[in-house]
Amino acid sequence: MKKLTVLFMIVMLLGVTVYAEDLQVQIIGGEDVPQATLDLDDMQLGQTYEIDGYARIAPVSFEYKDVFIQYGAGYPGDASYAIPSEHENADITGKVRFGDAGGPYFESTYYKSIYWQESGETADFAWLQVDLTNMQKEAVNFMKEATVKVIFDDEYELAGWVRQLNYDYDTERQYGAEGVEEHNPETEEYENTYGTLIRAALDPADEQPAEMLYTGHYVFGCTLPTAVINGTEPLSMVIDLGGNELTYNIR
Repeated sequence: MKKLTVLFMIVMLLGVTVYAEDLQVQIIGGEDVPQATLDLDDMQLGQTYEIDGYARIAPVSFEYKDVFIQYGAGYPGDASYAIPSEHENADITGKVRFGDAGGPYFESTYYKSIYWQESGETADFAWLQVDLTNMQKEAVNFMKEATVKVIFDDEYELAGWVRQLNYDYDTERQYGAEGVEEHNPETEEYENTYGTLIRAALDPADEQPAEMLYTGHYVFGCTLPTAVINGTEPLSMVIDLGGNELTYNIR
């Protein structure tokens, strides 16, 4: 019954543009899309597509998320600005820094302006990760050239968003050759310290341009009601990237 109620609300809101705060669900109209210079209507994960002189496009993964980390760039170093990176929900794992501020090396791993984007109880984030390699002869800000929408049941359109990701962090990594060690009271030995540093989304205001022939990591996303996610109707994500229309069929 709850699913039917949500779908009914979507129908009732057709023709009305709803701009909710930040990443909340946004329902948009069915306006015509300008003719694209390239029409890729069925992108596949694990494949690489090239738009001559513009970009190589490599869809990496798709998933639904309840929450993700976002942070502001340019503020590493001062632990006094650090915000706890552990989410209050113990089921959500991952950190955006190592350990605690035990010294200068540790302090350099903090980021200021860390916060969590949460989808809420009745929605989830559709999260399509794509690597974009700049094939132009100048730096490009791909985020400024991209728009996203998700089409549900070939009729309903929901506005999406774009985020740039930070670097290729492993799930676990050693602190490094500096020899950062911790004393283990059980073994009375000093052991190398490990920590988790998960891939996080950069605040859109701090987007970093991709230089010529460099690859940037991006997420094309949309906040979707639970009824849409749990439905069986066709669901696709349509990305306009520099006038090129790219479609990923979710189901």
